[in-house]
Amino acid sequence: MNGIGYYAISGDGGNSWTKQWHDYDDFYGYLTDDIGAVGYMDKFGKCWMAYIDDKVSKDGHGYPIYKGRFGNCLIALISQKTDRLYLLDKVSARRMILQNGTTIQDKEKVLSVNCKLIIERATTFSHQSK
Repeated sequence: MNGIGYYAISGDGGNSWTKQWHDYDDFYGYLTDDIGAVGYMDKFGKCWMAYIDDKVSKDGHGYPIYKGRFGNCLIALISQKTDRLYLLDKVSARRMILQNGTTIQDKEKVLSVNCKLIIERATTFSHQSK
């Protein structure tokens, strides 16, 4: 994946943001050992979760499965299927199964409260060109 876009990153559930340019491959640096899943809400209110805690398994072409799963989440962000990716630790990701909300806002709040990091496509932020 390549290309550069302007993104906002939050490590405190969306209370404060760091706005910066990223090449899409840069995002793999956020997949530290304590990140176990990436979740997002699509435009229809469905919550998607990609479990990426297995950093060893590879697909049939020798590519790490966790990178492929995260890449699919990045595609959802880039293609505007979602506006935010929520990176969760393994415990919080498993907890998400038990927490249900009735509205999109309820579900997004649960993701926000449980996440370690949020990546947002920063179309609404003013910024200077690179």
